[in-house]
Amino acid sequence: MKNILLTAALTLVLLFTGCGKTSHKVIKDLDLFPFEQDGKYGYANMEGEIMIEPMELAYAGFFRDGLALAITEVTIKRVSPDGTDSIEYPERRFGFLNARGQWAIEPRYVEATEFSNGFAWVVEEGGCPKLINTKGKVQKESDAAIVSVYIDGIATCNKYVAKDKAIVPENQFIDIKGDKIFENIKDARYYLKYYSENLLPFRLEDKYGYVDNTGAIKINPQFSDVQPFIDGVAIVESGNKYGVIDKEGKYIINPQFDAMFHDDGMFMVFTGDLWGWVDKKGAYVINPQFENAKPFGEAALAPVKMGESWGYIDKKGAVKINPQFDYALSFSGKYALVELNDQWGTIDKQGRYVANPQFHIDKVDVESYLYGELPIHIEVRSEAANINAVNDYIDWESLKENFPKTYEDLAKMDSMANPAVAQKVQIDSTHFNYMFCKHAIGGSYGVALCGQGDNEKESHYNQSLPINTVNYIIAGVSSSEAGLKAIVDKLKLPKGAKKQKDDDTYTEYRWDKYTITIGYTAAPFHLVYVRVVDSDARLEYPDEN
Repeated sequence: MKNILLTAALTLVLLFTGCGKTSHKVIKDLDLFPFEQDGKYGYANMEGEIMIEPMELAYAGFFRDGLALAITEVTIKRVSPDGTDSIEYPERRFGFLNARGQWAIEPRYVEATEFSNGFAWVVEEGGCPKLINTKGKVQKESDAAIVSVYIDGIATCNKYVAKDKAIVPENQFIDIKGDKIFENIKDARYYLKYYSENLLPFRLEDKYGYVDNTGAIKINPQFSDVQPFIDGVAIVESGNKYGVIDKEGKYIINPQFDAMFHDDGMFMVFTGDLWGWVDKKGAYVINPQFENAKPFGEAALAPVKMGESWGYIDKKGAVKINPQFDYALSFSGKYALVELNDQWGTIDKQGRYVANPQFHIDKVDVESYLYGELPIHIEVRSEAANINAVNDYIDWESLKENFPKTYEDLAKMDSMANPAVAQKVQIDSTHFNYMFCKHAIGGSYGVALCGQGDNEKESHYNQSLPINTVNYIIAGVSSSEAGLKAIVDKLKLPKGAKKQKDDDTYTEYRWDKYTITIGYTAAPFHLVYVRVVDSDARLEYPDEN
């Protein structure tokens, strides 16, 4: 088995992108859908009856596992430490509605995922991610910086751990108990939403293959693009064309199509700028003739675009509902959602309106739900960093003894010094400057402290910040007063450190000739930092001009 070793911080965005083609799996339980009306959200059934009256919400999602994620706004009041000033501002709070429109789980979370596999992740202000069940009961807590929803019993998490005298990022796949299943192979990317039938795609040197749920490679990386296994076969791309392989990696349909999707025992295919369908052997069932199409799923009809309008065909390609809609989705049970003049309604299988177009629906949200994609809210970020890793890492006495005095000292500090230090700052719009960070965790997180410019001259920190500063970046903490206080309370400070100042965004300590500042940065970086300054040293970096 090949174990997974991560050498660079990855955001969860990477875990949910990459394999650009998805697999259509139409679901049948679209009983209620959210709609927006005059800035409020309500729910209607497929017959157009309003089941939950519109209410004051910032967002309302689809029901998953019997509960719908909903977001409300609350007014937060912050008072300055000396009590002389205050500010009020709106903040979002996440909770979950039941089918009666009542709060089944109160909106007290600053972040939450939608339910999947019977569980959701939630984060309270200043807290760590907690896994709850549909009753709202906490099942476990996580020290990860970012954690995702569960898909078929597997979730991803991005955490920071003390290892080899450094704090290193570690992307993991975890089971429902939170136990690590495996990590990532160097330079590989895993795509959680494509995990199925115990096989998960991965990328190595721009080629895709598959591993099992232990991390062992089952199909060597050789494809340009891949999709999940369904009924024992998967769609792959090779030579800019798509075909189908079995679990041995052998072709059962040779690559020959420009795009391809699973569709209930058949495959939707795109060739010559038109869509059609083929059977399991690659023989045409419906010749390519449609400008756009959606899958049959388990229904007898599929939506297709002909000219400027959408209609429906049967599995022989015969038109059963004439093109007349601006947009159309696959049937979910007896009815299908269709759009006309920016309003949505529902039709039956004869094409008759069951609910006239009257609802405003988020198209992205409804398609992600209907076609089995990941929910929109797929991950949460911690508001409480893995402080144990930080405490294990920062050696205060060693820092005092080896505090850098020159540019060369900083470059030679230890293996944790970023290579950018030794390379003397080479910055453009796509690179970040770690010149003043002993160790910056999490890639782009470092920019908030270390400075960034379109070129070397424009990054003023490169020229002016003295050599007397060392920064420790604690990633995965949302910028909040509660998050900061949690760090201040748990960080092991050096002996003799005395508090000098306590402000909204930072706490300052004096330690011998050093000043220690614990603070947090503004969005969008969401991190807490520990900065150590040698007050007696004012040596500047060499002038790069």
